[in-house]
Amino acid sequence: MTQNSNIFDPAFDEILRHVNKEATALKIEFYLAGAVARDYHLNKLANYTPSRKTADIDIAVMVTSEVEFSKLKESLIQTGNFEEHNEPIKLIYKKSIELDLLPFGDIEKEGITTLTKPKIFVLDMPGFAILNKYAEQVQWSDEVNARVCSIEGIVLLKLIANNDRPERTKDLIDIQQIILIYFEAFSDDVYEHHFDLMEKYNTSDRDYIQQVSAHVIGRKLKKVLNSEEDLMKRIIHILKDDKDLYWKNILSGLTE
Repeated sequence: MTQNSNIFDPAFDEILRHVNKEATALKIEFYLAGAVARDYHLNKLANYTPSRKTADIDIAVMVTSEVEFSKLKESLIQTGNFEEHNEPIKLIYKKSIELDLLPFGDIEKEGITTLTKPKIFVLDMPGFAILNKYAEQVQWSDEVNARVCSIEGIVLLKLIANNDRPERTKDLIDIQQIILIYFEAFSDDVYEHHFDLMEKYNTSDRDYIQQVSAHVIGRKLKKVLNSEEDLMKRIIHILKDDKDLYWKNILSGLTE
């Protein structure tokens, strides 16, 4: 699916071209995460409108060390289009758009990344490495190929982010929006691979479709997390704190 919707800033295509060129030269794998990845998947709906229009772009990058991470940042800065920010993970594109480069891979120690330049910065975001295995290769535009985090992976990252910073209510809003329209966006997959769930829930419930959708998301996260025992335990613990966002249905799919 080529992205030509006005929900995306045209500059995103330019940013991806630069990142793709410089990351490829350094043999660094990357994929789109965050709100841009969410909107990519849900934009297949003709009437889709983001709950929040994003003005920045998150890209997960697989690096071995802070040295390699710094090389990628420096190569982007040398294009003349990016400026450094006082946060080590952030660059500013043409003085207007924030680009967050989220490092994962061998740079992590027990799931935590610590950067030291230009100041100490700690990123405690396990999940990027395992989600890299499930990122989807897409034709972002006529000139740009990219890999995009799965929609279920976005839910996973937002569960972790909200658990770390409960004041980030936008993560809960995003999870809820995904569940509300998940069935419409992925109904073919639900019917083909998860039809049994259509009979599991009470069709007279007003939120019947959302319960089914949340359960499907849980099933898909189970596939992702089966080899990640510690992260699986963490997500189960988070979901047991029922916040009335269909978390119990996600938990059912994750633990069945």
